[in-house]
Parts: sequence; structure tokens; C-alpha cells
Amino acid sequence: LDGVTGALLGTAGRFSDMGPDGQTMYTADQPAVAYDYINQRYLVTWRGDDDTGELVDDEFEIFGQLLYGNIIAEIGSDFRISQMGDSRSPAYDASDPDVAYGWAAMQYLVVWAGDTAAGALVDEEVEIFAQRLDAASGAEIGGDIRISSMGADGDPIPDAGYPAVAYNSTT
Repeated sequence: LDGVTGALLGTAGRFSDMGPDGQTMYTADQPAVAYDYINQRYLVTWRGDDDTGELVDDEFEIFGQLLYGNIIAEIGSDFRISQMGDSRSPAYDASDPDVAYGWAAMQYLVVWAGDTAAGALVDEEVEIFAQRLDAASGAEIGGDIRISSMGADGDPIPDAGYPAVAYNSTT
């Protein structure tokens, strides 16, 4: 949209690629977006159900797609951001992504609610996780980081959910 008039610029486009075309069992939802005004590009994130690579149907993870901001065109292919639980298992999921851009480090920070049995966590124990991404390439910087601690590890009753993230330009 034009920032002054609100007029539509260009046409709408599809940027997610979940499952084979024509298969309605694969979905992409819960989108979030951040803008890198230095490189003039967007990072769009979403919760997706895909069956490519190590994934199986009903294994929801967080995915992303970089877009050129001035022409709204894809930069490469969409990519998986979260790594919840064992691959090829629909028992572990990621949901509710949010993303912010930090211009000082030229990185995106993606957060989500995740169910994993990694470390001392058990199935159905939902915590908040984060992943830093290089703004230019979308490459992961380090691994997934657990940033919440709801109750005792190993207890699936207290959950964390619906994360949000913002960038602090002063610090």
C-alpha cells in the first residue's frame, strides 16, 4: 500500500509454499511481518504445516520468506525457522510467531510458542522460543533459544503463549 494515500501498489501474491499445490491438508496461517528499512526488505513469518524434507503432515513449524520491499518479490525460497521436537513427528508444534527487525545488528528476531521434548521439557509443555536471523540472507544466527520458564520443567500444566517482540532503538 502507498504510505501516503493507502492506494494498492501492484498485485497480491502468494509467498508461502506449504505442501504440494492442490493439496488442501497443508496450511499457512498466523502471519507476522517486520521491515528492514536499511536493505528495503521484509521478513514474513507464519505457522505452517508442510511435508518437505524432514517434516510430516500435521507437524507445525514456523517458516519465513524474505521479500524485496520496493517490488514485493521473493528473495530465494521460504525457509523453516523453528525446530520443535523430533522431526517427522506431529506431536510437537510451533505457533503464534512474531518478528521484529533490529537495525543496529541488522538482524530479525522471531519468537513463537513451542511444544518440544528437548532437554528437560516434556510433550505438551509450551514455552516461548526465539531465533535470530541475518537480515540480508535470512540465515539463522545460533540455534533456537528458549526464553520463558513457566513452572517446573517436566510439568506440562503451566504454559506460555502468544509471544510478542519489539525492537528498542536506544539499547
